[in-house]
Amino acid sequence: MIKLKRKRIILFIFLIVMILFSISLGYGQKVEEKKEGSSYLIVTVREGDTLWNIACEHGSKGKDIRSIVHKIRQINQLESPVVYPGQQIRIPEV
Repeated sequence: MIKLKRKRIILFIFLIVMILFSISLGYGQKVEEKKEGSSYLIVTVREGDTLWNIACEHGSKGKDIRSIVHKIRQINQLESPVVYPGQQIRIPEV
């Protein structure tokens, strides 16, 4: 009986920790979205385009292209740097 009560308490604490962790993850994403702003240029990918080329064409001059490519991947939630013709991606306007 004591073991059962102890298991329930541990389970309850575990659930509370998981809920708090989930809430903190959601809060971090909302804060990041607010920092990003809403000023984007929508670019449709053409045959032969790469994120590097798109960043060179539409990114701000004098900025490191690697950081622009990273930001484009972050904004568009791209897991890989591969883009496909017809795909629309958001480019941050500076």
